[in-house]
Amino acid sequence: LRIYQPSAMATVALSTPIWGVLIAAVIAHEGLSPELLLASALVATGIGLTTWR
Repeated sequence: LRIYQPSAMATVALSTPIWGVLIAAVIAHEGLSPELLLASALVATGIGLTTWR
């Protein structure tokens, strides 16, 4: 925490589910359903709202 701001670290930590979905789609060739894309968009929106100043 001495180098990075807590808000930046929270963004990285909270975006883990999105990265998991993307990596699963690319590496494991998992399908991206509309529900999964919507959930990822909601997570991204939540991250944006929590880090917005």
